[in-house]
Order: sequence, then C-alpha cells, then structure tokens
Amino acid sequence: MALVALAGPIAGTSIGAADARLAPQPPAVAISGAGSGADAGAGPVVQLRNEPRLDPRVDPPLLQRAREVPPWVVGVGSVLPDPERIARVAISPELLLAARGLDDADWALRDEAARALRASPQPDEELMAILEREPLSVEQRHRLLAILCERLATSPRGALGIRMRQAGDLQPGVLVEGLLPGMPAEAVLRVGDRIVAIDDRPVSTGDGLTSIIQLERPGRTVRLDVLRPQRDEQGRERRNEFGHPVLERVTVELRLGSFDDLERFDDGFGARAAPGRAAMIRSEQVRAAMARYAPAPIEVAVVTAPVDAALYVDDHPAIRSLLLYQQWIDEGSIRVTEVLRRSWLQTLEQLQLAAADPSATEAQRRELEAIASRYAELIPSVGAGGRGRP
Repeated sequence: MALVALAGPIAGTSIGAADARLAPQPPAVAISGAGSGADAGAGPVVQLRNEPRLDPRVDPPLLQRAREVPPWVVGVGSVLPDPERIARVAISPELLLAARGLDDADWALRDEAARALRASPQPDEELMAILEREPLSVEQRHRLLAILCERLATSPRGALGIRMRQAGDLQPGVLVEGLLPGMPAEAVLRVGDRIVAIDDRPVSTGDGLTSIIQLERPGRTVRLDVLRPQRDEQGRERRNEFGHPVLERVTVELRLGSFDDLERFDDGFGARAAPGRAAMIRSEQVRAAMARYAPAPIEVAVVTAPVDAALYVDDHPAIRSLLLYQQWIDEGSIRVTEVLRRSWLQTLEQLQLAAADPSATEAQRRELEAIASRYAELIPSVGAGGRGRP
C-alpha cells in the first residue's frame, strides 16, 4: 500500500453472469432523517429501507469492486485531478510569476525560476492549473511540464495511517479496520468507519483512496466523509430489525501525515509493500501529465532529393591519395614516372571493375562510377612536374 497499511488483496473475487438482474432483496442501507430518543440531534442517521439491488445469487457481493480497474491502468482521469477540479484551483501570484520566467532571455533568471517552482510548497494542482489555463510559450510549457513531472515523481506523499479493506457488500466506501498509532487518522477516525469520500471525491476502493491521498503532500488538510456505526451506552453497535448496523454520516478533517512514516509499521499489513504501489502511482501520474499537458506535436514537411554522389567522391581514399600526389607534383617535390602512372591506371581499372559489378546496387554503381571518373580526370601524365597536368 502506499498511504495506508492494507490487510491484503481481495481473494476469490469473481464476476457473475452477464445478464445480472434486479431482484427484491433484504433492505439495503440508506440515509434517512435524524435519529430519535437519545440519538436525536446527532445528525443524519443511516436507516434501512427496502430497495432493489443486484441478486447475490447472480452477482456476487463484490461485483462492483470486481468491475473496477486499478487506477494506474485506467488512464489520465484516475490519477490526476479532473479538469473541472483544476478549473477551480486558485493560482498563487508568486507561482505564476516564476512560470512566466521560464523563457526569460537571461538564462540565470530561467534557472532561478525553475528552482523556485521545484521548491515551492504550493500543491502540484497549481502547476497543473497554470498548464491548463495560462497562455504559455512552447519553452515555458516544456520546462514547466518537466518540473511538474519531477515533483510528481519525487515529492513527499501523504498518508492517513489506517488499515483498510474492501467492504464485503454493495455499499460504498472503504472500511477502516485499524488505526496506526501516532498517525493522523488515530485522532479522528474509528475502527468500523466507512470512508465514502475525500474532498468530495467519491471513494469506493482502497486503490482509489490510495491514489487520492498520495496525490497530496504531508501537512495538507483533507476532508473525509464517513459513515460511522452508532453505539449504545455500553459501546455496542446499534442494529436495526434486520441486523444491519445503524450508520450516521459524519465529516472530519485531518492534516495528512507522511508516507515515509508508514515504514515503521512492519506488522504484516503491507507497509513494506507500500513503496512499490507508490512507484506505480507516481509513474502513471507522470505519464498522465505528459499526455494531458505536453505541447501539441508540430508537423514538419520533409522534402527528399537524390544525393549527388559527386559531392562526396573526393573523400574516397583513392581520390585523396591522388590529390596528395598532385599537391607534391605542383610543388615540384616529385615528377611523374611511368611506374607511378602505371600504378594509378591499375587503381582506375579496379574502380571501373567495381562499378561494373552486377551485384552492386544502383546507388553503389553511381557512386563508384563518379569516383572512377574523378580519378581518371586527376591522373597526371608522365613527366609532369611543377604545374604539370595530364
């Protein structure tokens, strides 16, 4: 787990028949009005009333959970805040000023702006808001996106400090099974609570809760909507006539702890496996940010033309050797002898034979013909010296 210590994955989950039907079932939990008697004024109470739900003989209780896909394989929307949420984010002036400095003509100021953005305590959502709403140059967008991805991959992550499991029924939320001592949840949550939303974002699976909390930094205040079992004076859970717990909806706030603090809880509930889950979520967040905020690709027309082999023939070793001889002849250092000329003619013959080789490709043939032609042009005549030429 990443933010909480999990009791382990759900085993034996299966999906029922594709033609699952609705059938009358024992009453399902639903929120009703205020309680009565000693509970009056305690807030909304979850009572039970007859409602249709999926027939457990056709669809197992965990059908909805089984249909859900872990957030790191769903796509952009599951690991990054949705655009509607980003549209409501207020951008701090200092963060916007730093983003605008990312394409400053002074490179020192660009680096200073980048350092300020990396170190800013403002949430990553503000960087996303800038990328989504502000007019940015290509340079600004590239650099700001790189900084956002770096922050997503390396920044500290929040944690509640709970052990949790999927509820074994069709009701929403994640069930709190344990509270880790010294972590924020210990002060505001209770064992048996069912977390149904975080900052108005619905929670239906442990993976979903993990992805929401780990997007936040330690110290940030989050609001949890919880369905809490009511208890009598002896501390026993109140039950209705069908044996189901009577629940009340409560809202609590807490400041997130650090994911790193979970390292000290090595009690078999998955704390040591948490970094792997965190790495998967962070990796998917980076990919999602690149897909959502990267500049649109620019189409560039590429015009191709045949390459003139003659432009490169002077780089051939035989041509370069002959040009060096020509330099010495022009300087008067040597004179052309019959032996030298015969040697050059033999080289020319080899080049001409290579150009006529039937196994050569058309491009190779054209190149070798150009080299042979240039070589023949450069061969000096016997006796040439000083400014001698063929």
